[in-house]
Amino acid sequence: MVKTVLKSVIAVCCFFFIHFAQAAAPTTSTTEFDAWSNGDTMRIDLSHAGTSNEEHLSINEVRHEGRWAGSRTQLLDMQNLGDYFFVVSDTQTNKPLFTRGTNSCFDDEKTDWSVCSESIRFPFPLRPIRISFQKRNKDNLGFHELWSAGVDPTSPHINTSPLTSKASVDVILESGSPEKEVDVVILGDGYTDRDKAKFQSDARRATGYIFAASPFKESKSSFNVRSVFTASEDGGITSPLDGYWARTALGCTYDAHDVERNIDCFDNYSIREAAAVVPYDVIVILTNSKRYGGSGNYQQYAVAAIDSSQAEYLVQHELGHTFAGLADEYYSFASACTKTSKAEPWEPNVTSSSERQSLKWGELVAAGTLVPTPWPKEDFEAFDKKFIDTYLHLRAAKEPEQKVDDLIREAVPKEIEILKRGQFSTQTGAFEGAQNQSCGMFRPEVNCIMFTLTPRDFCSVCSRAIRRAIAFYTK
Repeated sequence: MVKTVLKSVIAVCCFFFIHFAQAAAPTTSTTEFDAWSNGDTMRIDLSHAGTSNEEHLSINEVRHEGRWAGSRTQLLDMQNLGDYFFVVSDTQTNKPLFTRGTNSCFDDEKTDWSVCSESIRFPFPLRPIRISFQKRNKDNLGFHELWSAGVDPTSPHINTSPLTSKASVDVILESGSPEKEVDVVILGDGYTDRDKAKFQSDARRATGYIFAASPFKESKSSFNVRSVFTASEDGGITSPLDGYWARTALGCTYDAHDVERNIDCFDNYSIREAAAVVPYDVIVILTNSKRYGGSGNYQQYAVAAIDSSQAEYLVQHELGHTFAGLADEYYSFASACTKTSKAEPWEPNVTSSSERQSLKWGELVAAGTLVPTPWPKEDFEAFDKKFIDTYLHLRAAKEPEQKVDDLIREAVPKEIEILKRGQFSTQTGAFEGAQNQSCGMFRPEVNCIMFTLTPRDFCSVCSRAIRRAIAFYTK
């Protein structure tokens, strides 16, 4: 294990890093990149532990991966996305070399102790570096440092072993060199050796889903897509609700974080080792399972049950979270409305503001559109409540998945019909109800793939965020 040197840094230093990352020119020259990096990738596997009142990080391992897949000129992240932010700086000059916004696997709302494993990746440096891992302030303005460490790239403790030879690669789409394109790697969990052909077919099907939705469709030539097959001992993934426990390659499970439809994957090391076989910017994990479920975490990975009847929606929706930092716009499981003030979210597609002049997407709102924007909210909520009650009843009764599929298939068109009744159903505005809150949060359009189970329909604001993310990776 690499020896780390923890340093306490005063707030002024922390603010310097943030200010530099936001104010510096967005690009550097490839000559500058070559002066501090050898062109490969350094991955640091972290333990992230604590409670709602405290957080701690430590290094599990430093890993030497293959070729750096990201841009060699767009190294300082000025997108202002993510709950966390990390800075890689030169220890001699304190100059930031690489910055990135990210989310974490850590649940900072739990009052009891919890721990998770996650990774950060950046170009492999030629000389010693300092890493500063920072958390967004509660007002969502700026960050404060949680932890820092020094890493010497010449340390003999860095894992330089060859990447796994047990993985099989299938090139699905190749548009150009990794540093000039968005590189997507598709992994699978719950596929046995006998399921290899099925996984490869599923990965190609998922790729089709991605590029069926705008603006991915129009930007297909900016992407490379590869799948990496790693065999699981058992078929399918763990589902505690069904009493099924599987031995799988990536540790994916339903009922994650006590939410039955949430699929998360808990073997971070195996995920990263499999992904590193190819150049990648974005990870998509397909589970060999039928029950509805998935998840997406910004800069981590998107997960989708590929045999669900809603697989196309799941792939697109969860990729929206992971790739562009989009928030959920739905609030189906929201508790009673509280009129407390809320900090402005960092996510580009939700806001706590109902004032036209302060909307982050204000330039997309037509002059004749009311703000806040009326929509058939009461009718929608009444219908949605009945849907959720029925859905939960079916799950509690362990009814066959087909009944749940039938319920969803029948409900979605009815929801869309209600949404179309409003005067501003085709306009961009500020529609109350978003980010799991029925009031005080607003979404940009009455419907979007981040709101209802309607594949292929990203709203104008979400589409803009996706295009910005594509540009970030390809410049």
